[in-house]
Amino acid sequence: MPDTRSRWLASAALILSCALGFAGLAYEKSSELFIAMSPFHLLFSAIILFWFQHKFKRPFRIFFVSTYFILLSLLILNRFTAFPMGATDYSASLGLSFFNVPLILPLLWLMIFYSAGIISARLPLPKILKAVAAAILILLMDMVLEPAAETLNWWKWEQNQNLLPVYLTCFLLAFFTMLFFYLSHFRKTNKVAPLLFIIYLSFFTLINLYGTGFIS
Repeated sequence: MPDTRSRWLASAALILSCALGFAGLAYEKSSELFIAMSPFHLLFSAIILFWFQHKFKRPFRIFFVSTYFILLSLLILNRFTAFPMGATDYSASLGLSFFNVPLILPLLWLMIFYSAGIISARLPLPKILKAVAAAILILLMDMVLEPAAETLNWWKWEQNQNLLPVYLTCFLLAFFTMLFFYLSHFRKTNKVAPLLFIIYLSFFTLINLYGTGFIS
């Protein structure tokens, strides 16, 4: 397990990277460059987050790999059939793709799911209610992320599309994934996960409020 000093350094790195990212996006001349750097920032965040997972035992590895591929499969299915969420297009700004779905995107959602699971693990509730609480947190993040993603040119939904199926799918998938999370036999502690969730929620909220390139 990383020590306390490592945790503080990691926390500072996450805060600084997001602050620099928002500053770069704020300036019109640098916003496109920083949007193109999105996959590297997400990968950097994922490395820090999972470095603080308490031991990579087999149950955690199963959860990590299976959740990633379930998310990727769902996104591919939706990309080609518009089911269950609706028609969407991904831009090249998220980097390497597989069947037209950016490979970094399931990792982003895995970070969000995992962080929400860590936060809700502290609640004195049965596992099924912890899963509900985590799913609500994930849904809240999705409601902030969807409009921010269009602003960041990550993906866009069909014009005038009703996002209710998106949010419903998000909640149901989050609930069952979090139930799997809590039933898996690995320790649900991570010192930076709550901070990462708050940082991302704040970052996407600021993008929704101010957009990009608002400083010339």
